[in-house]
Amino acid sequence: MRRAWFALVITSCSGSIGLGQDDLALSQLRGVPQHALQLPGSRPQVGGFVGMPALSSIHFQGQNDWFHPGKWFTLENGHGVFDPEAFQSSLSSSNAIGIQESLELISFGFSTGDRRNFWSFSAVQRMELGFALPEDLLRLPWMGNLNGEGPGGRVDLSGFNAAYQQRLEASMFWHRQWNPRWSSGLSVKGIAGIQHVGLSDVEAIWDTDSIDYAWTFRGAGVLETSHVASLMDDEAGENVEDIFSWKGLNPGWGIQAGVTREGEGGSSTSLHLVDVGQVFWKSGVRNWQLGPGEITFDGLQLGEILDEADLSQDSLAAWSEAFLEEARQTGNLTENRRKFTTHLPWKFRIQHRQPLYSTEKVLGGVSVQLQVAPSSGLPGRRSFLGVAWFHERGRNAVSCAASVDQSGAFSAGAAWSLHLGPIQWYASVDNLLAARLVAFEWQSDGEESPVTLLFPYHAPYIQLHTGIQWIFGRKEQMTRSGDS
Repeated sequence: MRRAWFALVITSCSGSIGLGQDDLALSQLRGVPQHALQLPGSRPQVGGFVGMPALSSIHFQGQNDWFHPGKWFTLENGHGVFDPEAFQSSLSSSNAIGIQESLELISFGFSTGDRRNFWSFSAVQRMELGFALPEDLLRLPWMGNLNGEGPGGRVDLSGFNAAYQQRLEASMFWHRQWNPRWSSGLSVKGIAGIQHVGLSDVEAIWDTDSIDYAWTFRGAGVLETSHVASLMDDEAGENVEDIFSWKGLNPGWGIQAGVTREGEGGSSTSLHLVDVGQVFWKSGVRNWQLGPGEITFDGLQLGEILDEADLSQDSLAAWSEAFLEEARQTGNLTENRRKFTTHLPWKFRIQHRQPLYSTEKVLGGVSVQLQVAPSSGLPGRRSFLGVAWFHERGRNAVSCAASVDQSGAFSAGAAWSLHLGPIQWYASVDNLLAARLVAFEWQSDGEESPVTLLFPYHAPYIQLHTGIQWIFGRKEQMTRSGDS
């Protein structure tokens, strides 16, 4: 059992949970109301819906640019052997890894005005955790602080970013069919920020002198937190109840908008702006700023900083505390409680949808979608170009999609929606259907037989999205139209 759990954990981490094409396949299913989260200019093709509480939309995604053990091992006599050169060649200057999850707590929607208007409301809990790791940081366990050319060396940790955020969002969506050619959608959300940690503007150089091996640290950075540092400080006087009270929440806003134009032959072209907004962090705020400055350590200086008890412990905690104390004494590390603002990861999408075949009950075709997003090195902030095929038969539908992002990473996925009476179940997956697995045998000391581990060879994105809800009202008339 222990070996089975070990295999499960390693395999899950090596694949990550991904945000590659940002639910491209699900966005093609117009009978799923949640598709409008990605394409706010597209009207859900239902009369109305009521989501099952906490089950209408469960979305787990993330990104993994570098942790691909399937690339780092070679097979020798049936056993995996670690290849340091393969590991180093798989790294880039900035390597993102992280997860994002969202849970729709409540949701419902309905049409009015002879179905020219569609309204929906939802409350969603979101969590995001991501890291942008510089190449030298990942090589540090294997190369140390040497440059490979002799004594001494430099480790460049600049560009190291980290972000964690938990928030609640309550949104209202309105879609309007203005005439047979034009339609538009608008979503407005109120945000309550719960917790935040953000490390940014990091410039860090660690030099080792080739003669006396003294360490010199040069750098700067900003760490901003809300309702996080206080939980680890007994003197702060704050508890979990304070964080989740109305007074402890941090306000924010967000909007999404889109417009669609119907073309000839049932085609459509649409523009969508997604997740434009801010969160104003003013409650439970504690921030730290380092530098810019320089700190030099050698054996004698560290001995003067550490007391005899710390020297006898020879612990990492003591050395870390010594570094922080030296930073405080030199004036390079300061603390403040200034309010700060964070921005949602906005995205801009263009889609062209082209039906290719249709009957009284069937509609199918292809679409091309381009996403433009600012690149911050953190998960989910990437541009991509994707193509999708969709097929609708009655209330049921299926789609397949493939995309390439700005780094050249490939993603493939599928989505479907099935109905049992008024109950709709939908799901989408990315890269689970296209993962290339490499098998290695792992045998630890004391084990009688080896366990086989399956590592994805290269799966920077894997995504899971599913939900169950009640659909009511007659289905929209089947036409060759696109995003109307």
